Amino acid sequence: MAEIVVKDLSKTFDGRSVIKDLNFTVSKGEKVAVIGPNGSGKTTLIRMISLLEQPTSGDIYFTGEKITGAVEKWRVRRRMAVVFQRPPVLNTSVYENIAAGLKIRGGNRRNFATWIEGVLRDFNLSELRDKNARRLSGGEKQLLALARALVLEPELLLLDEPTSNMDPENSALAMKAIENTKATVIIASPTDAVHRQMNRTITI
Repeated sequence: MAEIVVKDLSKTFDGRSVIKDLNFTVSKGEKVAVIGPNGSGKTTLIRMISLLEQPTSGDIYFTGEKITGAVEKWRVRRRMAVVFQRPPVLNTSVYENIAAGLKIRGGNRRNFATWIEGVLRDFNLSELRDKNARRLSGGEKQLLALARALVLEPELLLLDEPTSNMDPENSALAMKAIENTKATVIIASPTDAVHRQMNRTITI
């Protein structure tokens, strides 16, 4: 069964067509790169799938359920995680940023603190655990945002140029984490190295 089905999807801004009649499917557990020139609608596509943007026409299905125009968006979004190129971070420590999503979603893990400490180690963020997240570099914020998303163990992970501001070491670390996740992944990025590490590419 397909995890995501995009059917005849179109988006228009102020009379200008950004995405027109887009169709594709993504299987459960598949990792797909979305490619296209600047302005082709990659970010808009990520925003529509994550229910942050309403399509002009067409439909999106998530595990067989039509989510276009969903009334209970929160119920659908709890099963997803999204990371944008310039991710917002909370005005608190790196540790609390990672913990925030679990707390909001009612995380009730027995070893809550141990789980987060493990994520900090996996993403080489242990030394930054008590630092205010807003004082991190752009690449560090991206790495933090990815860690914060993956700690939720989402069914669907949506990424918009998630490594664009990272140095090579952190970029490799992030891509390894993306490759190893059990989530279905849709990643929009112009980086050839990213495309080569995915199962398939979709051109828009």
